[in-house]
Amino acid sequence: MAEQPAPAHHGGARWIATSSGGACAFAGASHRMPSPHSWLSAVDWCLALAARTPGCKYVSVSRFKRHCSCSGSCEATTPNATFRHGRVTGRGVRVDWDPLPPPPGGGKIPARVALQVSGHLRTSCAFGAVERHLSACRRRFRTCSVFVHTWSSLEPATLHWSGARRGADRSSAACVTRLRAALEPAALLIEEQNGTAVWRAAAGRAAAGSAVAARATGGPAPLAPDGKPFDTIRRLHWGAERYAGWLYNARGMRGAARLRASHEQQHGGGGGGGGGGGGGGGLLEYDAAIRLRPEGKELFGRKLSADDLELIWDCVALLAHAPTRSSALGDGAAVREWAARAASSVSPCHPYGTMHKMANDNCFLSAPSALDDLLRVLDANATAVYVAAKAQRVHLGYPELQVPVAARLARRGVWNACSRDRLRYLRYTGTEPPAALDFAPTGGGTRVALEEQTETASRLTGRAR
Repeated sequence: MAEQPAPAHHGGARWIATSSGGACAFAGASHRMPSPHSWLSAVDWCLALAARTPGCKYVSVSRFKRHCSCSGSCEATTPNATFRHGRVTGRGVRVDWDPLPPPPGGGKIPARVALQVSGHLRTSCAFGAVERHLSACRRRFRTCSVFVHTWSSLEPATLHWSGARRGADRSSAACVTRLRAALEPAALLIEEQNGTAVWRAAAGRAAAGSAVAARATGGPAPLAPDGKPFDTIRRLHWGAERYAGWLYNARGMRGAARLRASHEQQHGGGGGGGGGGGGGGGLLEYDAAIRLRPEGKELFGRKLSADDLELIWDCVALLAHAPTRSSALGDGAAVREWAARAASSVSPCHPYGTMHKMANDNCFLSAPSALDDLLRVLDANATAVYVAAKAQRVHLGYPELQVPVAARLARRGVWNACSRDRLRYLRYTGTEPPAALDFAPTGGGTRVALEEQTETASRLTGRAR
């Protein structure tokens, strides 16, 4: 296990809990830190600097200005909404994330990972993001399998949230040929998104499929799944047609998962994976699964940075393979608890992401059973999910916010197991970081809220997410 430079309660989390707003008035030399990912990483970086600076008893920190300064005293302070100051409470926990060591015996990790890709291939026929993930997977694991569910048209038949109609008259056949050659998927399924059985299935579950018919005939607008009219505010062009598009999305995500499950059944009989999968009964099992869009956009409108991509796939390795996890993190109680919760919850594909924000459906990961349970409810029980989401006042114009609602109905959690702060504290201290305070500047001072790391922290603060 890696060297542990400081116990968790001596890291940035303790300093944050005892700090105050503003900066020390007579601070010493200031230092510009690398772009901090969070207040916790900013403070840990500054505390590490303080440990190397003689006479440094107080530090002033600004995540937003990437500022760290040391001083021997702090009798006077300067009001500043973007700064915190406080006495040095100990050494900072290491901020950098070192690559994981190779598995015992060397080589690649003996585990199986499924990349479940779904969605339209778009006019651009862009699937480079999947290639990036597949490359990161293959650098680590012996087995990386791609399962693709897509549609016969490059663009969706339903209305886009922007109000645009991109047209569904261009066949995806040529793009599918390119994708097959580049990704060599273990299984691929193409369905139609029009007036066929797919549309009727969506309409049968939620009456959303009748949107096109109503528009064409001038008939009454279809009702929402709860039997009431769709949101009349029409934010983001929300209504029956966009909801039908969301049902297609859910069907596609589940379709990719079903391809994986069918592959497991058809190709069973081999040895098990490294994280407890496979083995007896002749069933091939994958140890981890990740849901991807062809064009990526793991964040809203953006892709993962190279650094974040590596961290996410190291997180998959820690989830999928117990020996790798023990070698990197140890076998302490906090690590065991992390492994159990990570395998039973669904996590976003970003070190500081959350399943409670826009575009959360673009990329998420967990053990295959957790993803299967979530996607089954999201697809087959779409009406119950819609009703529950509306009751919880979820913004229906962002239908992906129904994902955490579906997770709860499936008795699965949503949690960022791959949080950069969480992983580095586990690795370098052997413990989970406390819920770290995050400081957001406002016009009237400093607003203090708990960082969105866990659902528990959110409930304790009573803040809607």
